[in-house]
Amino acid sequence: MALPVAISGISTAVAPVGPFKSSGGAYYFFGRDGTTATTLQSYKALNAAAVIAPGGAGNQNLGDITGQSSIGQTWTHDGSTVTSVRVHIWKVGAPTDTVNAEIYATSAGLPVGTALFTSTNTVSGASLGTVSGAQPVSVFSFSGVTTLAASTMYALVINRSGAVDASNYYRWGGDAADTYAGGTTLRKGTSIPNWSVSSGTDRDVTIISASSDTAPETAWSSIATKTGFTTAILNIAAYQVGNVIHMLVQDGTGPATLVATKYVSYDMATDTFLATVETVSAASILTGTAASGWGGARPHPTLRLSRFFKTRPARPSRFRLRTATHQLAARIFASP
Repeated sequence: MALPVAISGISTAVAPVGPFKSSGGAYYFFGRDGTTATTLQSYKALNAAAVIAPGGAGNQNLGDITGQSSIGQTWTHDGSTVTSVRVHIWKVGAPTDTVNAEIYATSAGLPVGTALFTSTNTVSGASLGTVSGAQPVSVFSFSGVTTLAASTMYALVINRSGAVDASNYYRWGGDAADTYAGGTTLRKGTSIPNWSVSSGTDRDVTIISASSDTAPETAWSSIATKTGFTTAILNIAAYQVGNVIHMLVQDGTGPATLVATKYVSYDMATDTFLATVETVSAASILTGTAASGWGGARPHPTLRLSRFFKTRPARPSRFRLRTATHQLAARIFASP
């Protein structure tokens, strides 16, 4: 599979590595950040199961009065496996509690029973910004959401963990017009113990599902970033073992300057970079000329990295892999 033509934020100066496929069926690329040359980005192929009221101007307060300590949005599902939801939410004042997300079944367009699924993460008020021209995006992740039926209405609910506060609360962006036909905005609180419909509005939310084998390029999004590189990411090579991607990254400004080789790994099961960036070869100068390639007549370092990974055993131990990276770095920077 070729690199999709539109991955927002990826650098075109350094070739990305991928695609890699997780045990859950999602695809990944890794590349240098398009803005910050010392940042490594992971990009995941995702499909939008539903996009509701993107960029609307109908904001809904959350947790400012007793009638809206929870706000919801119903949507009609397509039967895919939900991995996360993205909502435009920000703070007013300085709330110190958190918000989470839940998925409910519905009856007559309203949530019923207990939550089918609860997000594996919360978003703290302290981490949120205030709106200044653009609405920030928060991501709530879910695990094991494989039982949602197609052509069925469900409700996404955002809850405030703390008490209502008229000075310190949250806002969820949306559309003042009810443009989404598959659902609408809901609200609930101690003064409104039963869910009620906020007629004529929709919340700004994207329901995300894992990519499929047939169309993994549908939508690519940055999932995690890794800092710890000193000058600039020059080359990346990677090797997959199960759900873990092992990467060697060259960090420097070019062959005539100091360039270091560093190791970092990524777990596709949890969408996280593991541990810290580890230097496996200290910075040194790559000799040779541009005409003859980095290091004179030797192959380009990127090719060396790629060949190294292609010839490794199918499931090397972590110790063996790290030992091999030291040996590889020595070969890359050896004098011709």
